[in-house]
Amino acid sequence: MEILVLCWARGSTAPIHGHEGEYCWARVERGRLAFASYREASRAPLRLEPLGSAVDAGPGYVDGPADIHAVTNPTSLEEDAVSLHVYCRPYDECDIYDTEQGAVRRVRLVYDSVPPHLAAVAAGQRPAPAGA
Repeated sequence: MEILVLCWARGSTAPIHGHEGEYCWARVERGRLAFASYREASRAPLRLEPLGSAVDAGPGYVDGPADIHAVTNPTSLEEDAVSLHVYCRPYDECDIYDTEQGAVRRVRLVYDSVPPHLAAVAAGQRPAPAGA
């Protein structure tokens, strides 16, 4: 299992991407996010079908299990957002569906991590002494 906390600046987007058949859930913790889910109807030519309308979601909303979807923090909301994502197994690559180019490309994911001593400070705790 893998758990990620993602911070979304205003206007940021995770383009349409797949989870390779792996289940994933996302919960909005702060702000609002738009979730749009899809089904791949064909790859050559690339054609995705929306699975219902996009969902505008606020704190407490849980999206999933998702296979192919896009997530956006619309600029119109004028606020940053935070979401918690749970994956059934570690997730280091995914397919990005570029509907404008009619192509699917595999990308390696890169994450920024917060060192434990900074996470403690952000939570209002005293960091452990060096070497402890």
